[in-house]
Amino acid sequence: MSGELATIESVLARLGVADDAPEADEVLTLLQAVSAEVRTRARRAYEGAATVYEETVDTGGSNVIILPHVPVTDLLHVATEDWNGYRNAIDVPEPGDWRTTLAADVAVGATNAKVVSVDDIAEGDHMCIATDEVVRVTAVGTAGALGTGVTFEPAATFANEAGLEVYESTGSTYWRLIDATRGRLERYAGFLGSRAWDEDAERFARSLSTGRRFVVVRYKVSGAVPVDIEQAVIDWCASRWSERGREAGQTGYSTGSDSESWDASFAGSPPASAAAVLAAAWRPVRSGVV
Repeated sequence: MSGELATIESVLARLGVADDAPEADEVLTLLQAVSAEVRTRARRAYEGAATVYEETVDTGGSNVIILPHVPVTDLLHVATEDWNGYRNAIDVPEPGDWRTTLAADVAVGATNAKVVSVDDIAEGDHMCIATDEVVRVTAVGTAGALGTGVTFEPAATFANEAGLEVYESTGSTYWRLIDATRGRLERYAGFLGSRAWDEDAERFARSLSTGRRFVVVRYKVSGAVPVDIEQAVIDWCASRWSERGREAGQTGYSTGSDSESWDASFAGSPPASAAAVLAAAWRPVRSGVV
């Protein structure tokens, strides 16, 4: 996705270039090139808009998943998917304090559910609808088929009939978001040494042996560009700009015995400070994110 990962004003200020100077257009072109190169090297989208994503990820048998869109603000659900694309129910959400049933059908695309009871439901709660999906409660109304129900986001991706169970979810039994900035999920299976741990570990091993190494992750991001990435972009632009000839009419620059024409669309290599940030932000890809 296109777009600058730092403001042009911040880069111009760092370079000491006035926003109405003739070189300002070259600085913008350089900023765009560096931003594109950061996305390529980090394997990150950094799209800059709050969005809900659903990704099918090949875990490769690993206990760790790193998502492409960050920072993650809400992990909605994780489900297993077979090699042939068949999606299973979401990975057993952990129940919270309240539980009720649907008082009316919920259609695909709906953002409201009529429920038999709204007792203890609060804005911000995660709500599991049957075994299909987890959503976040945005408003709580009145109970019953004719009531105002519970409003949620994002829109439902599955249809569920009246009478099915709805309950608070406090997370996934099998996966935990352990680093929202990097979008890092790690498989979790109860407390070490407990019966739950043994059962969950066995279930996960069986899922891998039957081809279920794909997981579907639904999550929400803020779209904000991390501060360290923004600073890395500014540093990179400053490093590249310093290589540009300052004398009037100069069209080239030299690095050692190598000399080439200046082209502001050519990002070049990152300085050490930016390279370190990109290494930390890098997202490994096994068979890709579909």
